[in-house]
Amino acid sequence: MVEMLRQKIKAYLMKNVEDLLNPYFWVEVVVEFILSAFVLTIVVWALTTLNPASYQPSTTHFGLFAGFVIMALLDGWGPLCGAAMNPSSVWGFFVAGRISFVRALFYMGAEIAGAAAGGMIGYSLTPLAQQKTFLPILPGPGVTIGTGLAIEAILSFNHLVVALSVTDPTRPTTTTTMRSFPAAFCIGTGILAAGSYTGGLQNPIVPFGPAVVTKNFSMHFEVYWAGPFIGATVGAVFYNLVVTAKKHLNRSDRNQLPSSSVDQKTPQQNRSQSLNTLQTIIGTEDNDSTF
Repeated sequence: MVEMLRQKIKAYLMKNVEDLLNPYFWVEVVVEFILSAFVLTIVVWALTTLNPASYQPSTTHFGLFAGFVIMALLDGWGPLCGAAMNPSSVWGFFVAGRISFVRALFYMGAEIAGAAAGGMIGYSLTPLAQQKTFLPILPGPGVTIGTGLAIEAILSFNHLVVALSVTDPTRPTTTTTMRSFPAAFCIGTGILAAGSYTGGLQNPIVPFGPAVVTKNFSMHFEVYWAGPFIGATVGAVFYNLVVTAKKHLNRSDRNQLPSSSVDQKTPQQNRSQSLNTLQTIIGTEDNDSTF
């Protein structure tokens, strides 16, 4: 038992070292930074209007925008680095045992730094006259810290379970050909459903960029960081428990499956039983025909 635990710890530490020594790992970290910066740049533009008479940001608009953007980036950039663009999802994948601690740590750092850079880029490229129309992302009127945290946690829980499911290497490839659809729909529908409450963002870096630009962190960490991280943690543990229970129950069913009477008898006994059964059936049919 102790030796097995020692071997697991050694293998885990080696995985972390392998990531650090792998040159492509650092390429993936840089790509995560670039993607996160790009996402926050266009988020700033989506939430800013240059012509209020013709365009006003809305929950419906932002939900559709987020869904399509996430889908495009996951399909296009996913093969290069995974395109997580979400510290809470990265944390959830670490808790689920899918990635190493080193990868999770550097991915989250790159995403946070990219979000801050992207927010500043988007804001600096907005005309000065319209910069005042840009506001931080805050919970809706009457939404308390506890309510906002719970909403973001629930949505992030579902998002993480879906992400783990569609990327599960044990699933048939035919069910994961379009992995971007479920993840994008989770984000888009979450914003459509809870946009007027908290934004339904399920991603800490989305409100982080605007918060850095406006220097307004009111209810920011309590709702938009604690909520998604709690939801992702519970989602990862829940998914692993369900998968483990499913495998155990399937194995138990196979082990306890009763053998047929044919398997427990000799060939001669099986033939005798078959003849007796046939005679019984014929006899019954004959008796029925006399009435």
